[in-house]
Amino acid sequence: MVDPFLEFDLNPYIEQLMEEAGTQRGFRSKTLVKSPELSIVLIVIRADSHIKEHSAPGRISVLTISGHIRMQVGDKSVDLPSNHVLALEPGIVHDVRGVQDSAFLLTLAAPKAH
Repeated sequence: MVDPFLEFDLNPYIEQLMEEAGTQRGFRSKTLVKSPELSIVLIVIRADSHIKEHSAPGRISVLTISGHIRMQVGDKSVDLPSNHVLALEPGIVHDVRGVQDSAFLLTLAAPKAH
């Protein structure tokens, strides 16, 4: 992050990423902010698409901007329709499925130094 002040209109990014994801199942992402302490990533996922199981070394939050996604977190299925948010502690394994064509913001905090 070079500029101390960043502002984004997400709509053009969402439109572009949806177009790139095509009409077939898929997902695309764009990193909006990247610093040692914080990353913010805009992700679009098509209905019936899947982002395979993974985890992050730091805390994350997922905010659904539009559509509806479902995350599998361990043995719990979490529905995240538009304007819902989920926060996870570091190292929690999860996946993401598009229930509808969707856009969401992923915020990743740097892991705590030991």
